[in-house]
Amino acid sequence: MIMRLFKNKKISVMWVYILFVGNILSAYPPNYESAMELFINQKYEESLNKIREVFDNYKNSLEFRLLAAANYIELNNYDSALAHLKYAMSDHPDSYEVYILMSEVYIRKKQFNNATNLLYQAYNQFKNDKQKDIQIRYQIAKASYFAKNYQLARKQLETIIAQNPTFMPAFYLDGLIYLIQNNYELAQFRFNAITSLKEADKDLLKRVYNNLGVLQEITTKNNQQAMKYYKKALSIDPNYELAKSNLARIEK
Repeated sequence: MIMRLFKNKKISVMWVYILFVGNILSAYPPNYESAMELFINQKYEESLNKIREVFDNYKNSLEFRLLAAANYIELNNYDSALAHLKYAMSDHPDSYEVYILMSEVYIRKKQFNNATNLLYQAYNQFKNDKQKDIQIRYQIAKASYFAKNYQLARKQLETIIAQNPTFMPAFYLDGLIYLIQNNYELAQFRFNAITSLKEADKDLLKRVYNNLGVLQEITTKNNQQAMKYYKKALSIDPNYELAKSNLARIEK
């Protein structure tokens, strides 16, 4: 019952793409920005059509390959996503972004060993770049989380937080693990750390507020405070289904 309240079954590829992948160049190829906007608005087929309009002249574009793959992941077309990513890896062997998105495909397919093996390859290739090291470690932690290997996930998260105490995705994932393990005090501590930031990612923040609402229901049975958190989540995204269903459930 509790797990149903806070654990999304679907991975947010959009959030990963925007956070790790979407800012490769200052000048993008034609149609990229409009295709990106359609992707953000969850219009995946329309985004792909924008890419196709100019793709013949930009087949070697890393940006188009990655964005096309992200769209196909959201459409659950993993074969097409992998095809684009394999081309991108061949044309751009120094792109860690390819490894990030390819690991997302394997996580979606519940091929967690494939995801972590790929990410360890990336780690060995990019370990001297601190920023890339942190992002690859986070992906390893996420793959381990979905594989329910919480010990390995936390090992990576502890390293990330020690290196970069403002990397909020690590705090969030660590909070989820504490929540699963019924360590509610530390879960709340992790989530509150994110709300204290002035410029926290909005997509992440809405999830944090939803989980703080869940914690209020579990620990204090304070439905009024839980409702406030769910409403905060919905003030960020009025269409956030998890917060909407949680709010409707306790308003009855």
